[in-house]
This record gives sequence, C-alpha cells and structure tokens, in this order.
Amino acid sequence: MSDKGREVVRAIHGIRGVGEVIKIVEGKRVIGHRELPMALRELHDGAIYLHGGRVYEVYKLDLSSRTAYVRKLQGDYDFYTTALYSSEPRIDEILEEGFIKSVPYQYVRLTIKEVVHGYVVKRFGSGEVVEKREFGEPFTYEFRTKGVVIYAPFITFSPFENVDVVERGGRAYHAAEHVMIMVGENVIGGAGPTDLGGISYPTGHIIIYDSYPGGSGTARMIIKRIDEVLKISLSVLTHCTCTDGCPPKCVYSPYCGNDNHYLSRKNAIKVIDAILKGGVSSSVSELPTGGSYD
Repeated sequence: MSDKGREVVRAIHGIRGVGEVIKIVEGKRVIGHRELPMALRELHDGAIYLHGGRVYEVYKLDLSSRTAYVRKLQGDYDFYTTALYSSEPRIDEILEEGFIKSVPYQYVRLTIKEVVHGYVVKRFGSGEVVEKREFGEPFTYEFRTKGVVIYAPFITFSPFENVDVVERGGRAYHAAEHVMIMVGENVIGGAGPTDLGGISYPTGHIIIYDSYPGGSGTARMIIKRIDEVLKISLSVLTHCTCTDGCPPKCVYSPYCGNDNHYLSRKNAIKVIDAILKGGVSSSVSELPTGGSYD
C-alpha cells in the first residue's frame, strides 16, 4: 500500500462513511469520533451521549473545529435527548428514472441541508417528554448524497380523519416514509438503523436517501427490491392494532426530526396500497419548499 493509501485508511474513523467527523473531547482527551451528519443530531449542545458504557453531556459543539466537548455524568441518569431538526433537499442530477407500477420515481444525486433547531429531553424508562428546548442559533450542515424520489399519488382523505388537507397528507406520507425506511433496512440485510434518511411532503413526494456523504448505495437497493419493501410495509401497517400509530410496532422512528408528530398509520395504508395497485395516476413535479416531514 502506498503512503497516500495508508493516510486515507488511517483517516477513516468509522465503518459507515469516510466523510467529515466530529471529535468527541473530554477535558484534553479525544475519546471518540462521530461521522457527520449524524453527529449533528447526537452531539449538539445539551445532548446526552452514550459512549464506552458511560453517559456524557455535550456542553459545546464547535462546528468550525469539528469538535464536541463533553463531560461525564455521575450516578444514575434517567434522561436522554432527541434532536429536533429539518432536512432541506435539492436535486442536483437525475441518474435514473422509472416507474413503481404506474408511480414515477427518480434515482438522483441530492444535496441535503440539515438544520438542528432544538431537542427534547425524555425519561429513559417511560419516554415521557420532560422538556423541549430550542436553540437561539441552529446547527447546520450540508452534504451531497444519493437517494430515491417517489412521486406518490396525491390522495384525498376523509375530512373526518384529520383537520385539513395539509395535515392529512403530511400524516399519511410521513408515516409511509417511516415504515418504508424501517422495512427497507431489514429487507436489504446488513443495513444499519441510521443508513437511510427520509423526507416527505403533503404533496406526495417521498424521498429516501443515503445518510452518509457521497452515498452508500443503500437507497439504490431499496428501489431494486421495492415490491417486497412495499408489500411488507403494507403488512406491518395493516396488522398493527394501534389506534393510528405506535412506538413498538408500526410507524414511529427514533430518528424522526419532528419527534414523531404528524403520523397516521391508517392514512399510510392508503398511500402504500395506492402505489401497489397503480390505479391512481401521479406525475413528476418539482420538490416543494418548506413544509417537509423528516
């Protein structure tokens, strides 16, 4: 191996990606590294971070130096944190176009801008929300990756199911995005729980993308096995007995940027069923700006 090759290998701090990393520093000692963009969600100011069997609190994230400063918490600590964030996608290049039944999709190069604007503090045992905190200045990171844009049919939901058309659509496509990612990571085999990210809109746009800069090919594999992913997703949704979305069985995600608000299992069933049946026409359209669900 050449000297340059050895330098590249030594610079890799994790098995998932070779992009930028955040150093985790306790005192004057580097205790670990975390790849961006996941580090933005896990190492923001105030985050509770588990590392090496110990519990730490992040008291400062310095993006300019790519460093998270942490302190060890003593005794039994009964809380954890979940980041609140939004993801803003931009299509840079279309690599492939096709149809899922009659529903169009595109495999694309994307630029994703992630903005962590706050976090919630929860109890370990119950998941009870203790506090919600917003940052005065959000943490932002932008990276390029690859992903799939599915132009799902726009469905008119019953006015009795939710408040208005935006909320109904948001709940439906957001829940469909969650379950497709969860099922897809299991169908592919070997995919980790953070290998894929997702963004959806009330308009029917569902984006599933590789969470690591440059792309890992995981989203591409979703398209290769999309029939299986959709059929299993529909089975998960129809066999759950919850009222309209629950943590252990169907549409909740521990990585949701909206803290799992705006989800509807029942309306997600209609979305995925419509895609599988191919009976509702949809067309390629520009991605909306704002109003997304992660």
